[in-house]
Amino acid sequence: MNCNYGSHVILLAGPIALAVFTTLASGCGPGDPPGREGFTEAGFDDGTDTVSTETGIDETETETETETGEDECAVELVNSGSVSINSPEVLELLAGVTVIEGNVEITGELGELADGLEALACLREITGFLYVHDHDLRNFVGLERLKRIGGYFYVGQSFDLHDFTGLAGLRQIGSYFHVTENWGLASLDGLDRLVDVGDFVVIAHNTNLTNIDGLAGLPGTNGQLRLEGNLALQNLDGLANMIGIGGDFGVFHHPALTDTTGLDGIVAIGGDVQWSNNPGVSTLNFDSVQTIDGSLSITDMPALESLDDLFGLQGINNSLILWNTGLDNIDGLIDLQFLGGTIWIEGNPNLTNVDGLGSMTESFGWVRIDQNPSLVSTAGLGNLRIAHDWLSIAGNPNLQVLGLSSLEVAAGNFRIYFTGLSSVDPMPNLTAVGGSLLILENQNLSDVSGFFNLQTIGGDLDVRINPQLQSVDGFASLAQVFGRVQFIDNDGLQNLDGLANVELAHSVNLLNNVALADVTGLANLSQLPGFFRLVGSAGLSTLAGFDNLTAVGRNFRIANNPNLQAIPGLQALDGVGGDISITDNFELPTCVAAGLVEELAFIGGGVLISGNLPDACGG
Repeated sequence: MNCNYGSHVILLAGPIALAVFTTLASGCGPGDPPGREGFTEAGFDDGTDTVSTETGIDETETETETETGEDECAVELVNSGSVSINSPEVLELLAGVTVIEGNVEITGELGELADGLEALACLREITGFLYVHDHDLRNFVGLERLKRIGGYFYVGQSFDLHDFTGLAGLRQIGSYFHVTENWGLASLDGLDRLVDVGDFVVIAHNTNLTNIDGLAGLPGTNGQLRLEGNLALQNLDGLANMIGIGGDFGVFHHPALTDTTGLDGIVAIGGDVQWSNNPGVSTLNFDSVQTIDGSLSITDMPALESLDDLFGLQGINNSLILWNTGLDNIDGLIDLQFLGGTIWIEGNPNLTNVDGLGSMTESFGWVRIDQNPSLVSTAGLGNLRIAHDWLSIAGNPNLQVLGLSSLEVAAGNFRIYFTGLSSVDPMPNLTAVGGSLLILENQNLSDVSGFFNLQTIGGDLDVRINPQLQSVDGFASLAQVFGRVQFIDNDGLQNLDGLANVELAHSVNLLNNVALADVTGLANLSQLPGFFRLVGSAGLSTLAGFDNLTAVGRNFRIANNPNLQAIPGLQALDGVGGDISITDNFELPTCVAAGLVEELAFIGGGVLISGNLPDACGG
């Protein structure tokens, strides 16, 4: 918005002499820091340069003499420019004006006037914005004839304003309506006839506002509707006549809010819906909402018990986010046919299932169901066929059922992390994971057979800290891993036989699997573009099973395997592109380690052989 208005002339008719009123406007009011933005001090001529009404006043022939009994406001008196009303003297000069063609700022000490803004009693239209801030008015008495504000209406930074009494005639605001930081404001009463706001409505940080009933005439907004930080607000009854919200709808930080029944007539919302930090709200009362064109985000709502009022919601065009709520289920989402973004359900202490997602067949963003301590089942995702991004089931220690039986495509990373699962339920249609498959810190997991048809992993196969996992037979169909084959800190893992069909991997990282006694399951690997690492396998006595491995592109390390005695499975190895480290394998003869290195045709880095069995190989 360009708010540089230059100099303007106000022509005042009536018994007083005409005077020149000049303002130099710069800036755009509330877009700038609080204070007197947009206007300089008004200067007044001494009357020597009077201007005829013929140059600036659109005046009718109607009689204006008050003694005739005629309405003195019948005279069409137009101010041709922007004005700053910052004193009773300036206010008085506007007496009788019916239209201000420009912007109006009201600020300063005006509350001492016995009749408030009565000097503006004839004003019916402001073509530009009305910017009211840093003043001592208690209400707007005197503006009863004002019907239209062509630009925005901003009311802010006041300790004295109590309500909007005096604006009973206001019907239209051409741009946005913004009410903020009016610390004495108790209600919006006085706006009962307001039926049209051209852009957004923001009611924010009015700490004593208890209701917004003054908005009851609005059938909706063309832009966003945002309520924030109105600490005493108790209900949303003032929105009871709203049908649609053209932009985002947000309700933030209202500790006293308990009643949301005023929302039950809203059918459609054109942007995001955000509820956050409203600790007393137990239901949203979105009974009529059918579509949300943006995201639905509900965070820090510990009293929210149910989404049953969302039965009938068919589409969310962006994300669904549920964080830190009191929900024990999300059954109210069962009619949801389309969700265009992320599903992020995290930190809901009472949530036991996600059955409300049963209609979902495809996800276009992340599916992230994390840190829900009471969650026992994600079988509500049982109809999900395609996950276009991350699929994360993590931090749900009581989870017993995964239930992804229809999953065909996991295009991003697939993470099963810190759950109570003892087995991975069958996923017969899943043949590929586009990113990494991460199976991490599942204390009871002993069986991964649910992956029996998985053939390709586009990232890493990362299996770590699963103490009950003894084998990986569930990966019998796996042939390609484009990242690392990585097993770390799986205390019960004994062999890798389930990887017998893996022909391609970038790297192998076997670290601290203390019971691992057999690695022959990786016998089909011929080349590793990345590294090879075998560390901390106390159960391994013979390193066999790598008979086909001819090259390692980066570092090669065998270390801290206290019972390793022989490495016959590496006889085909011909080159290592990085460093070689064979250390602290107490039963491995040093000469065996040295012999392996001597047979290599190419070594790209340094060689370290130390801490192994020092005796010679001869006899």
